[in-house]
Amino acid sequence: MKRSHRPPTLLSISCALLLAVPALAPFAQAEVDPVESYNYVVGTQTFSPSYQFTDEPWLVETAKRMLEMGSNSIKLRMGWKPADNISEISPPAKSMADLAARDPRIKAVLEMPFYHYFFWTTPLGDPQGKQLEGKRKEVNYKEMFELTQYLLTTYNGTGKTFYLGQWEGDGLFAKSSHKYIPTEEETRDAIEWANNRQKAIDDAKKATPHENVEVLYYVEVNYVWDARNKKPRMTNAVLPHAPVDYVSYSCYEAVDDKDMSRLKQALNFIEEHAKFTPREGIESKRIFIGEFGFPAYKFNPEEQADWTRATLRAGLEWGCPFLQYWEMYNNEVKNGKQLGYWLINDKNEKTPVYLVLENFLKQARKYVGDFHAREGRVPTFDEYRKEAMKWLE
Repeated sequence: MKRSHRPPTLLSISCALLLAVPALAPFAQAEVDPVESYNYVVGTQTFSPSYQFTDEPWLVETAKRMLEMGSNSIKLRMGWKPADNISEISPPAKSMADLAARDPRIKAVLEMPFYHYFFWTTPLGDPQGKQLEGKRKEVNYKEMFELTQYLLTTYNGTGKTFYLGQWEGDGLFAKSSHKYIPTEEETRDAIEWANNRQKAIDDAKKATPHENVEVLYYVEVNYVWDARNKKPRMTNAVLPHAPVDYVSYSCYEAVDDKDMSRLKQALNFIEEHAKFTPREGIESKRIFIGEFGFPAYKFNPEEQADWTRATLRAGLEWGCPFLQYWEMYNNEVKNGKQLGYWLINDKNEKTPVYLVLENFLKQARKYVGDFHAREGRVPTFDEYRKEAMKWLE
C-alpha cells in the first residue's frame, strides 16, 4: 500500500513539541515586588558593542550597567548569531530555547532583576531569517513555540515579561530600500510570517501551565513615512492582516523636529493600520518606540540630551508603553571612528543622555514607591506617564 508523505501540520508540530521538550527546572521563585517590577517605560539595549571595560562577557557587563542606571528592562539578541561571534557554546545550540537554557551569558542576564525583556528572535534552524518557505515556516513555528514554553516554565512566578520580536521589519520586507516595491507573493509571505510567529507563542501559552510570567509578540516597523506616501510597507500592507500583541517603531526617520510632530503623526498612522490580539490587563497603547538615538558624530553631548528629552516627552504624551534608547555602548565604527550611539562612551564616561535616563529612572522609582506606600497600589499607566512628563522639563 502506498503511504502518504504529507508535510506535518503546525498542529502536529505543537503536539510533538509537548512530548519532546524535557521537563524544565523552574527558576527560584520569590514574592514579586510591585515597585521593582513596575514598567518604568524608559530603557536601553545592548548589541555588538565595539568596546568594553571588564573581563566579563560584554552582554553581562552592559546588562549590569543598565541595572546601575536604574533600569529594569533590557533588549538583546536571542537567536542567529546570538553572541555576535564571541566564543560560541559547545556543543552548539540547536534552537533558541537551547540557547536560552545553556548559554551562560544569556542565562546570567535572564536571572538578573530585569522584568521586561525584549528579544530579536531569529531561529537557529533558519540562519538567514527566511522563515516563510516550506520547512522554514515549520522551523520558525517550532522554535518560537519552544522558546515560549521554556521561558514560561523556567521563569514561572517571577513577574517577568518577555517580548519576542525582530529588528526593523521593513529591512526584510522592503529590502532596506525606500525604492523597492514588494511583490504580492512577498506581501502574502510577510503576513503569513507574522501570523505564524504570533500563533506559535499563543499555542505554547495555551499548552503550558504558568502564572505571573508572560510572553508576548511584537512586529517592528521602520519605513512608516513610505507607507504614508502609499508605498506598501509593513505598516500598511502587513499589520492590517496580522493581529499582534505589540508593534515596535524604530523611529529614526521621524525624530528630526523638536516638537516631534512627525513622530506623533507616524505613531497615529501605525495605530490606524495595526490590528491587535485580544489581551486582558494591558492598560497602555500597544505601539512602542523600539529604537531611537542621536549619534555623537551628528550631535554634541548637550544636543543629544535635548533631543532625547524631546523624544521621551513626545512618546509619553502619545502613550507609548516603552521608549528604548539605542544603546548602552556604541556598536558602529566607521573609518576607525566611533559614531557615538552610546549612553556610556568609549572612554567609560557617562554622557549627558545617560544622566537624563538615570535621573528619569531615579524619580520614577521614587514616585512609584511613594505612591505604593501611600495608596496600597502602584499607579496606573496614565497616572504614571502624566507625572513622568514633568521630569523631562
